[in-house]
Amino acid sequence: MMVVELAQHGTGWVRYEVAPRNLSQSGVAFLLGHFVYPQTPCRVQLVDRQKRKHVIRGEVVRCRYLEDSATLHEVGVRFAEQISIGVFSGNATRLRFLMVDSDPAIRRLVGHLLKSLGVELTSLDDGRQAVETATTDDFDLVLLDMELPECDGFEIARELRHRGFRRPIVAVTSQRGEGIRGKFLEAGCSSYVAKPITPETLTDLVESLRVEPLVSLLADDPETAPLIDTFVMELPERVSRLENSFGQRDYEMLTRLIRMLKSEGAAYGFQPIAEAAGRVEDAISREYGDATILERLDELIRTCLSASPSL
Repeated sequence: MMVVELAQHGTGWVRYEVAPRNLSQSGVAFLLGHFVYPQTPCRVQLVDRQKRKHVIRGEVVRCRYLEDSATLHEVGVRFAEQISIGVFSGNATRLRFLMVDSDPAIRRLVGHLLKSLGVELTSLDDGRQAVETATTDDFDLVLLDMELPECDGFEIARELRHRGFRRPIVAVTSQRGEGIRGKFLEAGCSSYVAKPITPETLTDLVESLRVEPLVSLLADDPETAPLIDTFVMELPERVSRLENSFGQRDYEMLTRLIRMLKSEGAAYGFQPIAEAAGRVEDAISREYGDATILERLDELIRTCLSASPSL
């Protein structure tokens, strides 16, 4: 249920408990037992995924009677400012996958299945082109057919990691037997799935990437909120710079970027980012080696990408 307060001339605010419909970044709809005039000011109380309450101001933009419902009206509200929908609904967070497979029928089917899960799919049949695409665009996961007819999937995975791609690479394979998992992990894959890909497999992959949003400790301060939003919007670009620096083994640049994130993460109320950055810096300074640095860098990247705007 959702709490809505509607302004009523001369009597202040009238409170209703309603079921939300079609919640988006710009507004929400709900059912009510009477007509509400457009332009009526309203306050909508939303509860985020961390159980914090937010009051969003807006106004009624439409109210239509539902035929054969006796008294029900659908009320549409436009928010005064757009919200970050992922803060309130994990299923609203849109993901982007890159699929590399030579079979166009499989690419079409996977694209159709992922669309229903809120995932945008880019599909290619060329492994080399996939390396360029994955390292110049922003994807949450790569589905890589390890049995491509004209190139080696293992080589493609290694090249992606060498070029600094740090998101999950999921091997798609018909291979079976002991030691298969170790071979894929050694090549740089995060995990593997068996052919044929099923709807259940895709659902599990999508759910594995749905993370709880990381909300700043300063998010309730209206003067700080715009600064927090700018910091969060810049994080994907900063993550790309981290990935590129590690791919080039430029530890001097990587350390500089890490220290900036550690300082700014703490300043903007994202202490988990600061702590994760500190662990990467410690691994670099102690020369723990690529494997440990990579493990801690992956943790930092996941933390950065879970950061949420103030609303």
